[in-house]
Amino acid sequence: MDNHKFIHLDVHTEYSIEDSVVRIPHLINKVCEYNMPAVAITDINNLFGAVKFYLAALKQGIKPIVGTTVRIATPAGGVCELVLLVMNKQGFHNLSEILSAVYIKGQDGVLPADFLTPEGTTDIIALSAGRDGLLGQLILNDPESAAKCLQDYQILFPGRYYIQVRRLGHKDDAKFIRSAVELANQHKVPVVATSKVLFLTPDDHLSHEVRVAVNRGQLLEDPE
Repeated sequence: MDNHKFIHLDVHTEYSIEDSVVRIPHLINKVCEYNMPAVAITDINNLFGAVKFYLAALKQGIKPIVGTTVRIATPAGGVCELVLLVMNKQGFHNLSEILSAVYIKGQDGVLPADFLTPEGTTDIIALSAGRDGLLGQLILNDPESAAKCLQDYQILFPGRYYIQVRRLGHKDDAKFIRSAVELANQHKVPVVATSKVLFLTPDDHLSHEVRVAVNRGQLLEDPE
């Protein structure tokens, strides 16, 4: 299978202990198996696997893209996500500063809503995190405010902000994706299609569900 035209940009590894069972060596092997030239890891609020991932990928001739999924407080008092990918050494430094602020300035692993600045996000690419991001939440619940939110992100990440769409089995996925693409076309913002990777094979799905249930304090039999 030739997958040169598709690269996974949103992979959680075992260092996202609340939802992923992906081990880095297995991830790299799978990327090689599918002939993909690069892959990104985006663990929740951490870079703990970055060095292990970077070295393992380079050893196999895979381009490693280091990133994270940051949880950020919303102006309305909720929580949203933002996927951040580093472009170079300076981007890695800036992302490290952002993650430090999650634990020093934030509460319960959530970055303060006003922490991000254009100066502190240079050399970082931002993906909107689909329906889990602030933009996605507004597209779903307050579409009139979505354009202003998009403009704010474009100021924070000039030329480096992408509207992210995913198909994750929600009944309104098609409607959300259509609205997100329309917004992107109106404002000439690029769209990136991703899959949120939390396990590698169908046999790993149960282990993933167990990890999620443990994190939520639920039983596997409980409704989602």
